[in-house]
Amino acid sequence: MSQVVNPPRIGFTDADPCAGRVVYAPLKSLWIGGMTLAALIGGAATFSWDALLLFLGSTATVLLLGHSVGMHRKLIHNSFECPLWLEHFLVYCGVMVGLAGPHGIVRTHDLRDWAQRQSKCHPYLSDAGGALRDAFWQLHCDIKLDHPPVLMLEPRIANDRFYRWLQRTWMLQHLPVALLLFWWGGWAYVFWGACARVAVGVTGHWLIGYFAHNFGGRTYHVEGAAAQGYNVRFAGLITMGESWHNNHHAFPGSARIGLFKGEVDPGWWLLKTLEALGLVWNLKLPEDLPYRPELKRMGPVGNPLAADAPLPPKGAAGDRPMRYAVIPRKAWTTVAYVTFYLLPFTLLFILAATTVFGSWPLLPFTLAYGAPLAALWLAALHYPRFTKGVAPFSPRSFKGRVLLGLLACGVAADVLSLAAPLFRLFISHDRGYLSILPVIGIAGLPAAIFSTGVLLKIWKERNSPVFAPV
Repeated sequence: MSQVVNPPRIGFTDADPCAGRVVYAPLKSLWIGGMTLAALIGGAATFSWDALLLFLGSTATVLLLGHSVGMHRKLIHNSFECPLWLEHFLVYCGVMVGLAGPHGIVRTHDLRDWAQRQSKCHPYLSDAGGALRDAFWQLHCDIKLDHPPVLMLEPRIANDRFYRWLQRTWMLQHLPVALLLFWWGGWAYVFWGACARVAVGVTGHWLIGYFAHNFGGRTYHVEGAAAQGYNVRFAGLITMGESWHNNHHAFPGSARIGLFKGEVDPGWWLLKTLEALGLVWNLKLPEDLPYRPELKRMGPVGNPLAADAPLPPKGAAGDRPMRYAVIPRKAWTTVAYVTFYLLPFTLLFILAATTVFGSWPLLPFTLAYGAPLAALWLAALHYPRFTKGVAPFSPRSFKGRVLLGLLACGVAADVLSLAAPLFRLFISHDRGYLSILPVIGIAGLPAAIFSTGVLLKIWKERNSPVFAPV
């Protein structure tokens, strides 16, 4: 059957998604190959714990701000509104992932989106060529269709001078960052903060895409589509919510991708925080999108298709995804959070505080940084609803006041992590103090931003009589 919904930039043509050939792309291959070799060889020769943390923090930052929110949810799908300066910043962070420039990302995405919605398409476009062949294709080759579709970028993107500049220079954009990292921490920071970040970002993008089109669970089925999306559950956190690909195939214009309880979506958390700060608005959700007759719910067993049970039209009750869950109440998420985030960052913060300030303020600094993160997690676990007129916890209770104080201390500690080394640099001109502490600040920045959003929301609603139960 013909697909009802096509990407908005695809023109009506007699394009063929099957006939074409895969050709070697030398520049693309040299880019990812060079970055990977530099990361493996140079990274192994210059390993340090602060360089590793820089890699983790910078990779998570560009994936969250740039790829998930900036490139995908904003530039490609326009699933929310924001000021132009913020959009430009998010898209620039997306360029730092190392996949392509803004025009290239949009064209590549829309070509795949169009092809996968047809009844058949080339295996290059559906990740159906097997793991090894697909890895070589996606990382080192391009596809040349004999009869490609007409891809028309809207003037908002095509005529934007900043985007045109980024498209022409997207590889060169990594050079100033590499020079800054070299000044900051030498070759170790270059190999880990630039080369490894790009290598893991590009290779990980292919790997998750391969899994998301071949393995995992499905809630929805798109009739007549050559490729179905699958939810890759283990990768929800590390992909910033992008691995819930079955949800995205069903509702590509939704700003929220992790739709149901237990589907971790940091990109959505960031958007809700920015909304609380007044920086984004008009967040689109599944119920705000056009009804798609070809979209069906899967049967209760998983494989059988409930063909007589299409998704209800807009406004129908009983089948809406859970809209405002912040973090699922799962024991494994708490264990993972404490093991992979709270403990490592707190220990590294202890090391950083000792390096910069000596041992005397060690205990208060550690408490100021670690306790607010634990408080934030506790608040999200016990008060998951974050709706209009309802705070995540009651600020009128003793527990609420303690949590508010801890969150405020966490934001202050993170700001201090970023500001203190710069202060010491300008006062004493000692670069040694820049080795660890600002890396901690960058890594903890997402938690600080989310904490700021919680604090601002509670401040705005401090006189509201409606609060979450205590």
